[in-house]
Amino acid sequence: MDGRYNGTGQPHLKKQPRGTIIGDGRPPFRRLEGPYPEKSTQLMGIMALFVSSGLLFIISGITVVTTVLGLICFAPIIIITSPIWVPFAILLSLVVAGVLSLCVFGLVAAAVVDLLVVQVLMKRLRLLAYEELFERNQKIGASREF
Repeated sequence: MDGRYNGTGQPHLKKQPRGTIIGDGRPPFRRLEGPYPEKSTQLMGIMALFVSSGLLFIISGITVVTTVLGLICFAPIIIITSPIWVPFAILLSLVVAGVLSLCVFGLVAAAVVDLLVVQVLMKRLRLLAYEELFERNQKIGASREF
């Protein structure tokens, strides 16, 4: 015996490696990289992800660099003109806070008016519905009396 006999009466067959499709003796038609081969659309998606993330990284780097350089270049001008900018910034922030406060107070007033109108209208509608129901019951009761 040459060592191929496994005791079941059949010769021992050599297993083919996983991931290959065997044809008729020619080279393998295609090799699979794993149990789930990557499709070309997945590959294109990954490539697009790498390209777009790389571009965004470059753009964000350029933005940070230009911001720092702009601050370095304009810092002396900003410091020299700060007696003008600080009061202007305070005044501007007070104006913005006032306008926002007026907007909020206007919204609250509109909500209160709407709530009151709805409450008054609903009360009137309820009273009308009760009166109508009462009158209908009176008519039904009057028609039943002999």
